[in-house]
Amino acid sequence: MIATRLSVRRHLQRRAANLALDLGIRQLIELGCGIPFPGGIHTVLGNRPEAGRVVYVEPDPVVVELIEQATTGDPTITAIRADPGNLTETLHDPRTHQAIDQGEPVLIMLAPRTPAPETARWTGSAGATEPPTDRPRPASAAFPPQGPQPMSAAEEAHPASGGPYRAFDAGKTHPSRRYDYWLGGKDNFAADRTSGDQIANVFPTIRQAAIENRRFLQRAVSYLVREAGITQFLDLGTGIPTSPNVHEIAQGIAPASRIVYVDHDPLVVAHGRALTTSTPEGATAYLHGDLREPETILDNPVLSEVLDFDRPIGLLLVAVLHFLTDADAPYDVVHHLIEALPAGSYLALSHATLDPLPADTAERLSALADPASGHGAFRFRTREETSRFLDALDLVEPGLTPIVDWRSNAHPQPRASAEETAGYVAVARVP
Repeated sequence: MIATRLSVRRHLQRRAANLALDLGIRQLIELGCGIPFPGGIHTVLGNRPEAGRVVYVEPDPVVVELIEQATTGDPTITAIRADPGNLTETLHDPRTHQAIDQGEPVLIMLAPRTPAPETARWTGSAGATEPPTDRPRPASAAFPPQGPQPMSAAEEAHPASGGPYRAFDAGKTHPSRRYDYWLGGKDNFAADRTSGDQIANVFPTIRQAAIENRRFLQRAVSYLVREAGITQFLDLGTGIPTSPNVHEIAQGIAPASRIVYVDHDPLVVAHGRALTTSTPEGATAYLHGDLREPETILDNPVLSEVLDFDRPIGLLLVAVLHFLTDADAPYDVVHHLIEALPAGSYLALSHATLDPLPADTAERLSALADPASGHGAFRFRTREETSRFLDALDLVEPGLTPIVDWRSNAHPQPRASAEETAGYVAVARVP
């Protein structure tokens, strides 16, 4: 679904650019352009002898910054943060006047978007057809618009991470983008690939470990929906969207499933808002938040508008807790989150470990986990340390196991080994 929407947008953008060239128009304004990609409008225009001019209009500040970074130094390209639905504002913007020759024709393209339904439909657990009267769910919140959405002034000043909006730095590696690289994605930068390759030099099966980790996520979500009856999920540290993602798995089984994704990387949030869809019966939302500050996530009004905290929720902490050092009080963070969940909820987690690795590999990976190494903070944990996250919870069989041993019959054989994946996973019920 994600790939289909993106390919359609790319096709339409290229067709529009070629149409403009065929008509002799060399100036384009694209409203709601979304995340830039190779082969976009400016690339098509740039392949012709006479350079054209492009104005990209986008409400999401992260997307605007991405465009600016991708087109640095090109005077024919302008990125404007504005409401794509307000053409008058765009045309009167001084930056548009500076970029476009008012005496020449202009092609205006409105990028395809999926509008939010005008009314919300509540789908509760069996027998429950309406939400509690004291928990109204506005349509705009229960069904967030599926395209890139502008941050409000309040969100920019005080986003879910608890501080001012922080622009990402493409020159520094980030776990989400490095993980995307290992999975074979394209939403990463040179710094992420360099870091990923250095880690792979020490642990050559890291890509297989990343793949097996995603397979665990798929198995865990499928189990929670099919066997535990969970239709609400809070995915913390979700990473760049990879198909099939949580909403695709859950809604493929139970179309009314509702999912909230949270990540502290604004690039991840921008990708999610741009590419993630939902069934009409269900809902998805993306929040900018930091796992180290769980109260700011739990207090975000969108969370309680999309998820019903009177019904069980699946909390997903997949491949994220190892980015919390001891100074981040990770056990307190998890305890805080679990305390907020109703009885009958579930926790699914995965965590990196050095336990099955040869001593020399473990030593070299430990050195890379030092923040001074330039790869970011990382904390491997033993089986005993990982099990502490599950205190007071009821483990689902087969308990805390290596990644490849948790209900893995659904995936192709032979599987990778515990040494090749170096991680523990578990699913547990909140009593």
